[in-house]
Amino acid sequence: MNRYFKYIILLMLTFFISVSPVFADDEDSGVERQQIYHIYNDVDLIPTTKLNYAKPKVVMKSIFPLLTSDEQSETAEKFNQLVQTLIQEEMNDYKQRIADQLPFRKNLPSSIANSESTLNIDFDSSVVNTSGSPIISIRFSVEGYIVGMAHPYHHHRVLNYDLESGQSLELVDLFKSESPYLNVLANYANLTLSKRLKSKEFISKGTAPEFQNYKNWNVNPDGLLITFDEYQVAPYYYGTQTVLIPYSKLSEFIAPSSSIGICLKHKNKCLRSHVLTGGFMDEAANAPHGARDPALS
Repeated sequence: MNRYFKYIILLMLTFFISVSPVFADDEDSGVERQQIYHIYNDVDLIPTTKLNYAKPKVVMKSIFPLLTSDEQSETAEKFNQLVQTLIQEEMNDYKQRIADQLPFRKNLPSSIANSESTLNIDFDSSVVNTSGSPIISIRFSVEGYIVGMAHPYHHHRVLNYDLESGQSLELVDLFKSESPYLNVLANYANLTLSKRLKSKEFISKGTAPEFQNYKNWNVNPDGLLITFDEYQVAPYYYGTQTVLIPYSKLSEFIAPSSSIGICLKHKNKCLRSHVLTGGFMDEAANAPHGARDPALS
């Protein structure tokens, strides 16, 4: 009986080892275990953590995608540079916000003034493999808090990147020239959000067919994911809102030669998705706001 029990334990351990994800050590970032995601050829993606301390009582933390390649891919390195530039921009903006708040913080009670100001940057992503040339679609979530604020602020940045060409994609790159794609996005988003929210005036303004309203877009296996930041389509309490617009609603306007147009011709072969998150920000539950976003549930 004892030998049989040991045999079962051995089988269980063997199974656990065989299905465990691959991890890498990163001593510089302070993260000992990181999962590796294979993206393309010899290119892998590693979620990486970095802590930045601007000054006492100010902590900046970023979790970002890092591409690695045995052949030192130039397009992968360019992607990493774009990511670092974006993160640096957010840190610079945060430092400026702190500087702007200094006059108001001088009169705060010491119990509040000695609290910690924080900047957190996280990400999630999808990978769309277009005929062997993948698009990496990253959405960065930014949460900033400065002592004295009533509540943190939140916003998003996106990076849609063609790993084969080494080019960032703009929304206009996906659609036929002079097609009314912004009107299509606006109508679908307005209809979807109107079923979810009561703030009609917010929705009407925030979903209007203007480029600024659709700057936060991501490629998703099922469609284009549009992210609307807080205050854009609803009061702060409702937090971030997202709308997933199926490709079937956009196919008439998508350029056949675009990355997504090529992909849709071979949809079963080219669409796949990895969701990569740092874990300290729960975007789906909109934790800071106490409200749930149905599109991410």
